[in-house]
Amino acid sequence: MIRFVLLMVVFTALAASAGTPDFSRVDRLLRDSLQLLAGTAATDGGGVALLIWKDGKIIHRFEAAADGRTFSSARRIPIASATKGMSGTVLASLLEKGALRLDDSIASAFPTVTASDKRRITLRQLFSFTSGFRGNVPGPTACVEDLTYRGTLADCVGDILAQPLRARPGAIFDYGSDGMHIAGRMAELASGLNIPSGSCWDTLFSQAVVRPLGLTATSFDIPPLLSTDNPRIDGGAFSNADDYIRLCAMLLQRGVVDGRRVMEERWIDTMMADQTRNATIVYSPTLQYRYLDSTLGSMRYGVGWWRERVDPQTGAPLEVASQGRFGFSPWIDFERGYCAVLAVKSELSVIYPTYYRLKQLIREALDGSEQFTVTVNGGGPSRAYRPGDTVHVYAHVTADTNHGTWTCDGCQLERPREWHTSFIMPARNVTVRAERIPSPLPEWQAITTNTPVEASAWLAIPEGQVRGLIVVLHGTGGRGDAWRRATEYVTFVRAALDRGWACLAPTARESIVGDQNGDGKQRWATTPLDGSTNVDIATVASLIQQARSSIATLADGAPTAAVGMSNGGAFSGSLALALGLHAGVSYCADGLDVVYRNTTIPTMFAMAERDSHEEVSNAEARENYERVRDRGIRAAFLLHPPQPLATERLLRLGLSENQIAAIHRDLIAAQLLDSSLVLVRDADDIVAAVGASASAFPSITALTVSQRADVLDQLRVAGAKHQFFGDVAHTTVDFLEQSGTVSRKEDRWHESRVRLQGQAVVSGVGVLIEQWPLTVTHDDGHTLSASITAFNGSRQNVGTGTHIVISEAMVPVGVSVLVIRTATDELTVPVVRLGE
Repeated sequence: MIRFVLLMVVFTALAASAGTPDFSRVDRLLRDSLQLLAGTAATDGGGVALLIWKDGKIIHRFEAAADGRTFSSARRIPIASATKGMSGTVLASLLEKGALRLDDSIASAFPTVTASDKRRITLRQLFSFTSGFRGNVPGPTACVEDLTYRGTLADCVGDILAQPLRARPGAIFDYGSDGMHIAGRMAELASGLNIPSGSCWDTLFSQAVVRPLGLTATSFDIPPLLSTDNPRIDGGAFSNADDYIRLCAMLLQRGVVDGRRVMEERWIDTMMADQTRNATIVYSPTLQYRYLDSTLGSMRYGVGWWRERVDPQTGAPLEVASQGRFGFSPWIDFERGYCAVLAVKSELSVIYPTYYRLKQLIREALDGSEQFTVTVNGGGPSRAYRPGDTVHVYAHVTADTNHGTWTCDGCQLERPREWHTSFIMPARNVTVRAERIPSPLPEWQAITTNTPVEASAWLAIPEGQVRGLIVVLHGTGGRGDAWRRATEYVTFVRAALDRGWACLAPTARESIVGDQNGDGKQRWATTPLDGSTNVDIATVASLIQQARSSIATLADGAPTAAVGMSNGGAFSGSLALALGLHAGVSYCADGLDVVYRNTTIPTMFAMAERDSHEEVSNAEARENYERVRDRGIRAAFLLHPPQPLATERLLRLGLSENQIAAIHRDLIAAQLLDSSLVLVRDADDIVAAVGASASAFPSITALTVSQRADVLDQLRVAGAKHQFFGDVAHTTVDFLEQSGTVSRKEDRWHESRVRLQGQAVVSGVGVLIEQWPLTVTHDDGHTLSASITAFNGSRQNVGTGTHIVISEAMVPVGVSVLVIRTATDELTVPVVRLGE
C-alpha cells in the first residue's frame, strides 16, 4: 500500500482559544482523501495544501504530501481554469479605467469582421460563454491549446474569428475557450499600450494583478519550461496557494489589500454578477457534478467566477469559485466572510466530491453549529448531526419482517413508506421509528410458455385479493430468476407483494438461445413494437395470459404493468405500448424516442444520478418523460442520489455486524470511504480497486462469491451508479396504483414534420379513430391533401380514405397502425388497444 507522510498541520496562534473554529474534521477529510488529492505520476501532483483566510489573516493552513514527495502552499503549479478569475480581474481593471465596456462589440475592435452576427457579439458574451462561438465540446480552435503554436494572441484570434458560430449570440451558454481568447485581444487593443500582442497581455496582467497584489509566483510564462506570445487567457497561468489567496482576499474585502484600495467596489460587483443573461445552458462542466447537488448544473457565470450559491430572493452571490481542470480550487464565501484555496495537481473530476464535502465541513466549523442526536428505533444509524445535514435512515429488514412505514417527531421524511428514507436535520433532537410488519420472503413458482421459443418464467403471488400483475424485467445478460435472488430486486418484489401485487419474472429470448442480432449482448428486443414480429413481446404476452389465468383472486379488470432495469427498462416502454399495459416503469434506461413520442401509457423513469453507462442518458430520459407528460399522460421522473454505505444496507445481505464493520475498516483504510461512510471516489472506481487488490480488502475476500457480488452491488447502489435500487419500491408501486384507467382524448398528434388535426379516442376495450381531416398541416403552415390507410396487428388493411372509423373488432390486442400519406410524407401512427 502507498504510505503517506503528513508534513505539516499548522493552526494560527489563536487555535486553542475557545472562539476559534474547530477544523479537525476538515483536516481528517484531507488526510483520508490524500491519495486522491495527490494525483498520479502522470499528473505530477504529490500532495495538497489548503489555506483559509478570514478577518484579515490566514486562520487555517493544512499541508500534506505523499511519501517521498514535497508539497506546500508555495509550490507553483498550473492552475488551468482558475486563470479565469485572474483574467477577469484584468478586464475589470480596464472597465474601471473606462478603456473597455462590457457591451463593446467585436465590430468595435475588429472592423474587418464582416459577418453581421459576429459583429454584434459583445465583450460580456465573450467572457460568459454566450457568444455563440463553439465551446470545449467538441473543442476550441486548434491554436488556443497548442503549446507548440508560434503565433501571437492576435494571430490565434484571427483564426478563431474565421470560425462559424454555433448559435445566435446570447442564445446559449456553451463553456469554452475561444470567447475568452478574443476578449483578451480586445483588452490588448483597448489598453493603448504600444506593445506586441502576447507581451501586451503579460503587461496588463502584471499591472492589474501581479504588482497590486504583491504576487511572486504567478505568471503565464515560466522559462525555460514555457514561453509564449499566445497566452491562454482562460487557462494558461501558473500560481500557488500563497499568491492566489491574496487575490481572493482582495475581492472579499471589496477591492482592498494590505489596507490599500486597488479596485473600486462596483467593479467587483460586476465580476460577481450574472453576465449570462438567461442564456440556455447547453454545456457546462458543472453538469457532471449534479449528483452532489442538483443546483450545480444550473450555475451561472460572472466575469471569471462561477456563482456557486446565490441568495434566492435578491440573486446576490453568496459563494463564488474559479476552479481549474487539475483541481486547483479557489473560492470566496461572501455569506460567511472567508475565502480559501485548495491547491492540488490532480484531476478536478476526481477531487470534486472531496472539494464539495470540504466546503460543507468548513461552513459547519465556521458556523459552530451545535450537534443534535437522531435516535432510530427499528433501524439505524443513531448518531449526532448538525442542523441542515441530510440524514439517511434505514429500517431493519429480516427474512420474516419487512418495513411498514416511518414516523418522526419533528422532522419531515422524504418517503416514509420506503425502507430507506432521508430528512433535513432540524435544530433539535429527533426520534425516528420504523414500523416492522410480518412479511416472509417471496415464494416463486415456475411457469412455461407455449410459444415457438420455449421460455421459463417465475411467478410470485401475494396472499389474499390480488390487485394487479407486475411484469418485472431483467437487464442485459440477466435472467428472470435474478428477481428471486438479487437483494435490490427482492426488496422491490417484497414491497409489491406486501401491497397485493403479483410479480411475473420472464427471461429474454436471447438469454435462452444466445445473441441473435450480432451485437454481442443478450437482451430484450425493444423493436419492432408489435407481438406479430417481436418474439419477446409475443412470449411475454403469452406468459401474462398464463399468469393471469393462474391467479384465482385476480379480477378480470385488474391492471398489468411492466417494471424493468436497464435494457429491461427500455423494453418495459415497448412492452407497455405494444400490449396496452396499465403503466410502464424504466429503471436506469432512457428508452426509445419513438415509444415515448407515441405512447398513451402512464410512464415513470427511475434513474441513477451518477449513471455512467455508455448507453444511458439521464438527460434523454428526462426528455422522454417530458414528451409523455406534455401530452397530458401521467408521468414521473426521479433521480436516485448517492448515499452512505450504511451498516443497515449491508445487513440485508445476511452479513454480521462484525463482518460489516471489517468491510468498512478496509474501505476507509484504502481511502475509498470517509469516516461517515460516504464514498470519496466514484463507485465504479471503488469496485475496480477492490477487484484489483484482494489482499487490501481481506474482509471482502473472505466472503462467499455471492456475498462479494452483493457487497459490490451495494457499493454501486450507494454510489448511484447503473444498478437497480429498491429504495423507491413503494414510490414505484404508488405510481402504478395512482395511474388509473388508461382513457384519454388526443386532439393533436405530432411527428417531427407532420401535424395532424383530428381526434383519437382510447377506451378501455378498444380504439376508435374518427373524423380525420382531408388535409395534413405541416409545421411551416402549408397543407397537403392526404389519404389514410389503417392496418391491424396482422398487417391487414382495414380501411382507406379521408375519414375512417375503426371498430374494436378490427383491432386485436396489441399495436395497429395508421399510415397517413401525402405527396411528400408518410407518417406511421401507432394505435393501442388495451388487453381485455
